[in-house]
Amino acid sequence: PKSSTNHKEEVNNQNYFFEVERRRMKKATELAKQGKDVILDRCALSTVAVAYAKERVGQCKGFKTALDGYTNLFNDEEFFKPDMYYFLHTDYETTRNRNNTRENTLEDDWIGDSFTAYQDEFYETISSKIPNSTRICTTGKTKDYVSRLIANYLKYQEVDNSEEGR
Repeated sequence: PKSSTNHKEEVNNQNYFFEVERRRMKKATELAKQGKDVILDRCALSTVAVAYAKERVGQCKGFKTALDGYTNLFNDEEFFKPDMYYFLHTDYETTRNRNNTRENTLEDDWIGDSFTAYQDEFYETISSKIPNSTRICTTGKTKDYVSRLIANYLKYQEVDNSEEGR
C-alpha cells in the first residue's frame, strides 16, 4: 500500500502488513516443525518501527496500534518464536546511497534523516529488551556481510545441537 497520511490509512496499512506477517509466520512455523532452518528478512517489528518514526516526525499517529498488533501476533501460540534476532543498522549516508542504487527508490519521507533516526532509535531500544538479539552495523560492509554472519551462526548452531545429542 501507499504511504499513509492519516491515522485511518495508517491502521489499514498496519493491518495489511500484519496479515502478510501472519502468513509468513505460519509458513515459517510449518518449516521449523519439519526441522528446517528458517530466516525471515524483516518482521512485524518493521511495521512498529515505521509507525514509531511516523508519529515522532508528526506524519500521523499509529505507534500504539502497531505495538498492540505486534504484541498480539507475537503472543499467538500458533507460531514458533525466533531463536535469534538480528537488527541491522547503518549511517544515514549509506541509507541514501543504497536507496539511489535501487530500481524503485524509496520516497524521501521514508528515508529522511529524522525518519531513519527515529527508526534506529526504536530498534536500538527494542533490541536491548529482546533476549537473543544483536545489532549489526552494515556501514561500509559488502552486500554479503550479513549473509556470511548468519551462515556462521547456523554452522555454530549445527555443531552446538549435534553436541547436545552426545
